[in-house]
Amino acid sequence: LSPYPDGRPADDQGHIASRIPGQLYFESKAEMEIAISSLNPKPALLVIIARPGWMFGPEDSGPTTAGEMVTQIFNTKKFQMIAGKPQHIADARDVAEGLIRALETYEESTAINLVGKEFSVIEAIKEIAKNVPGAKVEEVPYPAAMFLSTILEPICKLQGKSNPIPKAGLITLNSPHPHETKKYKELGISWRPFSETARDTVAYFGAK
Repeated sequence: LSPYPDGRPADDQGHIASRIPGQLYFESKAEMEIAISSLNPKPALLVIIARPGWMFGPEDSGPTTAGEMVTQIFNTKKFQMIAGKPQHIADARDVAEGLIRALETYEESTAINLVGKEFSVIEAIKEIAKNVPGAKVEEVPYPAAMFLSTILEPICKLQGKSNPIPKAGLITLNSPHPHETKKYKELGISWRPFSETARDTVAYFGAK
């Protein structure tokens, strides 16, 4: 979620927007939300737009980017990450619970921020690593990561590969995304401690 231009935190009312240059994933989410809203002319058509935070959790069969991080920690016993700004990280099970309750509660179309608690990604990774014996997490300075990304960009293009350290991703992790919402409180949703999420996620990947 991106804050309003005047600095107010993003809320459940306005459409989301991407402030990160080159972050096509965010841009596609914002454009899709606007498109869905414009195709909802019938009052009887209930549309719940959910805006989850970065989700971690068990049963990540994809795996998602979060799941790939956990897999890397398992396979290499090490992980490098910039400290970054606080993000919103949610347990996928809590987000699913929020979706169910929203569908059971609201009679009119609405949007709801199901973003979870504020937590920097490196804090999340360190919490996950606690559950993997011998795993270590190294904090990389943001300028150093950006410098390496710049060097890798032309090399990866020549090789026809994607940059493993994309600038848009680094900027995203180093940008604050303040938000506020009343709706998840209306639904009675609570966010479980990330230590529980980390433990259950590691147990899931460890059993695969």
